[in-house]
Formats: sequence, structure tokens, C-alpha cells
Amino acid sequence: MKTMFASALIALATITSAFASSNPTADPGKAMMKTAVFPGAEATKINVIVAKAAGQSARISIKDQQGRVLAEQFLPKKATAVRTKFDLSELQDGTYRVAISDGTREEVKSVTVQSQPSSATRIIALK
Repeated sequence: MKTMFASALIALATITSAFASSNPTADPGKAMMKTAVFPGAEATKINVIVAKAAGQSARISIKDQQGRVLAEQFLPKKATAVRTKFDLSELQDGTYRVAISDGTREEVKSVTVQSQPSSATRIIALK
């Protein structure tokens, strides 16, 4: 548990520092959004961290291979850093996409859900 918390804290610190050091004069109307997707402490969950400018909207969605939205979360405009979890235990084996959008651009991460044939344990892999 301590390792998971430390990993999440390091990931948040990394994207927050990268976010803070981005050049705001490059395009002041288009603030950069930083994201991280990584497995949770429980094998069936993933963590998503988004660092964005206050006032900027963002959306996280889980999509299947046909592009259908299976889960979606809208982030508050006031928030500058959000960490959320998605439980993938009900999904069938396959590849899914975690899409994080700020309205102008979208970052997509692939997630593979796979059951181990010899037990009821499931594995989630990020690419």
C-alpha cells in the first residue's frame, strides 16, 4: 500500500512539475494538459491523473475497440489536478482505450484486460 501511494505521489509530482514548467507564453489560450495512467494496487483497477489549468474542462472516458464509451468522468473546471480510479473487473478480456480530452486534443492510452487461465486472477497491462 505504501508503494502504491508513493508511486501515485511521484507520478503526480512529476506531471505537476512538468505542467508548472511548461511555457505559458507559447499559446496562452491553449494551456497544456498532463496525464498519467497506471495500474492500481488492486489488479482490476487503473489510476488516472490529470493536471490541467484551472478553468479548462477535461473528460476521461474508457472506450471499447469499437469506440463505444463504457465509462466517462468529467473533471471540474476549478480543479488543477485530479486523480481518479476506474474498476475494470466487469470488462471482458480485450483491449480498451483510456481517452483523456480537453476539448481540443485527446491523449489515448491502451489497456489490455486479460484473465489468467489457471485462476480467477485478472491482469491489466498498459501500453
